[in-house]
Amino acid sequence: MTAVRATAVTAAACATVFAAAVPSCAINSYNATPAPERTEVGALVATWDDDGDPATWDRVDWVCSGTMVDANTFLTAAHCTADWPDDVRFYVSLDQDVQAGLDAAAKEYRGDPAAQANAVAVAGTAHTHPDYPGPASDPHDIAVIELPAAKVASRWSFAPAALPTVNQLGALGPQG
Repeated sequence: MTAVRATAVTAAACATVFAAAVPSCAINSYNATPAPERTEVGALVATWDDDGDPATWDRVDWVCSGTMVDANTFLTAAHCTADWPDDVRFYVSLDQDVQAGLDAAAKEYRGDPAAQANAVAVAGTAHTHPDYPGPASDPHDIAVIELPAAKVASRWSFAPAALPTVNQLGALGPQG
């Protein structure tokens, strides 16, 4: 009986440590059910020219997820911000259902992807890790979108995700 209890306590302690040490779980697929308790999780939306006419942007879509880590910084993956046409514009939305917002904006602002993106998101500037892409197990697959904090705050209230401290995850050791 004591062994069973010790195992249960150890399992609970490990789960607590893992949950506290791995806030990257906050970066979630937007294909998942919206989670209202995750106010810092959002979508990376992009507008770009897709028809070869640089005078107009003709595409808008959410392309990746990410997490707000402070008032003006959205953390996402470098593979989400790299290899786009030169005229791409990135936006961030913290809406719970970004696709429904984009669908409604497409009807309201037919033919104007920039207006559609602005209806659901805040424009920002992407900064992709300069060493991306690296090796196959790329530790540089990281990017941030710098946003105007006042615009973000005027649209959404959220608590930024806490990032692990230096060496916090390494201190956990192998989890195999």
